[in-house]
Amino acid sequence: MTKSQQFVIAFLLFASCEYKDIGTAEVERPCTPETAISFSKDIHLIFETKCSYAKCHNHDNNLIPYLTNWKEISPTKSDIPFQLQNGAMPPSGSAGGQLSSHQKALILCWIDQGA
Repeated sequence: MTKSQQFVIAFLLFASCEYKDIGTAEVERPCTPETAISFSKDIHLIFETKCSYAKCHNHDNNLIPYLTNWKEISPTKSDIPFQLQNGAMPPSGSAGGQLSSHQKALILCWIDQGA
């Protein structure tokens, strides 16, 4: 194999490579007694944007629990971990989109701390 053939092969190998910026990995906050999770600061916005949008866990749908405020979430908090961990909620293709692993960890930590 000539040097020019080697160069062409090497060029094609490198040209076919693709650079992807994966950014920084999302780091989960450990759920410890020192980690204070607040409904108003950490959790409410997650429920508002991912769960209580139109025709889901809000007052447009009487068939499922409402998740628009603390008073409505509190009675169903014991069921939330199961729904998150088995992937049932939020459902695939939901208008609010999927929860990130960080959002799930925050919710589960909040519930573990007594919600």
